Amino acid sequence: MLRWFVMQVVNCQSVSEVESDNTYRWYDAGTQQRQQQQLQQQDERRRRRAVTRSQRLVANSRERRRVSLLNAAFDALRCHVPVFAYERRPSRRDTLRLAARYIAIMTQLLTSRTA
Repeated sequence: MLRWFVMQVVNCQSVSEVESDNTYRWYDAGTQQRQQQQLQQQDERRRRRAVTRSQRLVANSRERRRVSLLNAAFDALRCHVPVFAYERRPSRRDTLRLAARYIAIMTQLLTSRTA
């Protein structure tokens, strides 16, 4: 693809400054557009409203409640998944794996009895 280059004078106000300074910068045709888009994105980021302390406290309490409910659900699942008494408490990942295996075994057991 043929690219068009635009010569832009940097920090020059008049032709005499251009002749004396000879400072030029070459730009790709899309460079200015990209720069403008970046500036707009930066402005949008700056315009975002800062989160207040009370909003942060409310969000933290919601997160604590969510994690608490998740832990309670895993504890309930651990009660239904058979593990040996001498083993340590299984992690979340281990609990999910054990539950999936237990369900698969029970499904096989039920399908083999009906067949």
